[in-house]
Amino acid sequence: MRPFYKSSASPREASGYNTSLPARKRGMAESISRTTEHLNLQHGGFDAAQRIQLNRLLNVLHEKRRIIALVGAGISVSAGSTSILDKYRFHSAWLTFQIVPDFRSTAGLFDTPGNGPFRTSLGRDLFDASVYHNDVSTSSFHDMLRTLSASARSAKPTTFHHLLATLAHDGRLLRLYSQNVDGIDTAMEPLRTEVPLPKKAPWPKTIQLHGCVRKMVCSKCHRVSNFQAELFDGPIQPICADCEDNDKFRVKAGKRSHGVGNLRPRMVLYNGQNPDDEAIGSVIVSDLRARPDAFIVAGTTLKVPGARRIVREMCRLVRDQVGGVTIWISKEAAPKGKDLENCWDLVVRGSCDEVAQYAVMRRWDQELEYSETKYGNAKVRSVSLESVEVPERKQRQLLLSPLSLKIPQKVTGSKRRNPKVSTGSDTLKVRKVVRKRQVQIPQSIIDIVNKALGYNVR
Repeated sequence: MRPFYKSSASPREASGYNTSLPARKRGMAESISRTTEHLNLQHGGFDAAQRIQLNRLLNVLHEKRRIIALVGAGISVSAGSTSILDKYRFHSAWLTFQIVPDFRSTAGLFDTPGNGPFRTSLGRDLFDASVYHNDVSTSSFHDMLRTLSASARSAKPTTFHHLLATLAHDGRLLRLYSQNVDGIDTAMEPLRTEVPLPKKAPWPKTIQLHGCVRKMVCSKCHRVSNFQAELFDGPIQPICADCEDNDKFRVKAGKRSHGVGNLRPRMVLYNGQNPDDEAIGSVIVSDLRARPDAFIVAGTTLKVPGARRIVREMCRLVRDQVGGVTIWISKEAAPKGKDLENCWDLVVRGSCDEVAQYAVMRRWDQELEYSETKYGNAKVRSVSLESVEVPERKQRQLLLSPLSLKIPQKVTGSKRRNPKVSTGSDTLKVRKVVRKRQVQIPQSIIDIVNKALGYNVR
């Protein structure tokens, strides 16, 4: 059976489901027509209708618990400076602020003529498996690899990268499917991946659909190691040191030579084979069974058939559920096509970083500062959220309410054993060690908590 990632079969067919059986009714939405709403962040101002859609977007980012995201190069274009790209420019927009190229947009690398020996060809020719057929194309490919590797390593995660990492750190990001080969996302601890991708669960948080320029692999022994840019210089492919040592040992022992493999970057080229195809198909089927409640596609044009198929199946599943939301985020319009009709609940036109700025989410690596106060047998923590800064311009535009900003709510004298104090993505519990099952929290404890949270105590 071909893996779902490369086949045209539906996830039910690919996973061996009996497609004649009806879908489960539990949690499924009624078959009613759903409209696609639009939000434009590029204009800056918001009317009442646009503010409603913006609040809808923010509620998804703050409230959904099983989010799946698929991202492309658009989330990385603002990841740093361009000093290292002065010699090799494949993309005119790099002259301004981009360090990682936008591959498939209307002015992206794949549709832009390159420099050097490949001046007459488009940038996509450098990402075709045929680059190894002659010395000129191999040398140009190696030059591009060294440049791209240095750029990716010097790049800093964007605000949208941090948003995804925060969702993963809080346990609300079910999976991240990344088409990027820069490895900026997987360099962050909450978004770690495994290379090669395991064929069975448990799977890492991030699934790299097209590999990564930070790893290289031997064409013979298939050993994966960290990318060494200095080896990829000129038209000759570097030799695998492990294969060379093993071959020398065999010859010295009087055995015949098995040959030596060449090193290549572990990234998927056009007309090339993806070594993780089978594992990716297994992850997709597993995530579909997990029934995500939100699906976000950001920074991509969905030109790759495999990624397009993932989006189609995810959107259908999420929109069939009660409360499920699908969101498209990009500076460009959502892709058209019969396979992607009625896929989106909300289309957001704007940069991914601007969406992250509006979300005003605490960064995953910024811990909540707290102090402990003992009162009898109870221990109360006062939380400081001063590290979360809200740009003044955003406050004026959105007129955000305290609920949207996730300001802690006032504690009431509930009779629940473990009353909760809501602090956005974190929840603190005030406990009193008693033997009775139900207790009334003393008013003094309630006053301490409210005072710690900044409320006036009567």
